[in-house]
Amino acid sequence: MTSENLALSVIMPCYNRGHLLARILRAYERQEDAPPFEIITIDDASDDDTPHVMQQFVPEHFDFRYVRLPLNKGPAAARNLGLSLSHAPLIAFVGDDICPAADFIAAHVRAHDCNPQDEIAVLGKTVWPIDMPRNTLMTHIDGVGAQQFSYQYMHDGKFYDYRHLYTSNVSLKRAFLEHNDGRFDTTFPHAAFEDAELGWRLERRGLHIRYHADIRATHYHYSTIWNFTERQYRCGQMSWLFMRKHPRVFTRLTDRTHFRMVLRSYVQRRRIAEDADALDLLELRSLDAASAYEWRPAPRLDHYYYRLLQYFYYKGLLSAMFAGHPELARIRGQHAALALAPALTEFVAYVPVT
Repeated sequence: MTSENLALSVIMPCYNRGHLLARILRAYERQEDAPPFEIITIDDASDDDTPHVMQQFVPEHFDFRYVRLPLNKGPAAARNLGLSLSHAPLIAFVGDDICPAADFIAAHVRAHDCNPQDEIAVLGKTVWPIDMPRNTLMTHIDGVGAQQFSYQYMHDGKFYDYRHLYTSNVSLKRAFLEHNDGRFDTTFPHAAFEDAELGWRLERRGLHIRYHADIRATHYHYSTIWNFTERQYRCGQMSWLFMRKHPRVFTRLTDRTHFRMVLRSYVQRRRIAEDADALDLLELRSLDAASAYEWRPAPRLDHYYYRLLQYFYYKGLLSAMFAGHPELARIRGQHAALALAPALTEFVAYVPVT
């Protein structure tokens, strides 16, 4: 097929997902009633067998391009490169752990046909797959907690703000991106807030994100309290970068009550939990308590998850906000005493910790 015939370009940054990529690409091969499309995969210097998997793949039903970066630059840079290599009038951003439903391509194109205005983006729904175990944490972060996706609070056909430019399952018009500097900010090194930051800038230029619940994809990314709190920490760091660039987002990215704890951690002079070993032990015990209930319900577990994940988010924000500050250790210890210790104490009062 020629580039003039393409309806949609799928841009997929890849990093160390060699074990999963063959499955993902086969799902694109099985697309039903799909108009001509292309997939552009940008390998962000993976050190697993991603290059082998990609180089061996020979598509039958779509155009395919694989580019490997010599150095890891993060998803923002990878997506920008993919965008520069794409040809179609519609651009879809997906993840390398996102498996599309059989009508994924057709549904995105159809949704844009129904929403022809350049400024309207189409957001699909990303859910956990039925063939992957789902623990209580995973149910929480895509459910009432909404730390990963907030679909539980969204309604089909409604419009949502810049925070919902989820690059797991979203598509935009090329014309709108090109006319409005629609490139990701590469100063964001992690997969955290780089998509929301682009959404913020594009929203200032008229972007509207419309949710189409029938455009489905599944998310093959198993999460535990251990790896998800690491993700929350990175999100906290990147949120500070976001807020420094765009101060007006402050009220959307911070919880007023918890941020008061952050301020108290800075201004109070008492030395609480400043010892690094004591702080590490408190965090370890808090994570152990949550981990013990990842596969069984417990009273107030969602509430504990919420407070625990908030703590690690603000830990990242504090680390970025006070980077190089001589009192960072005291501030972090104070924050843990004010936010983490009470959360753990309250949780263990309701459940036995094993």
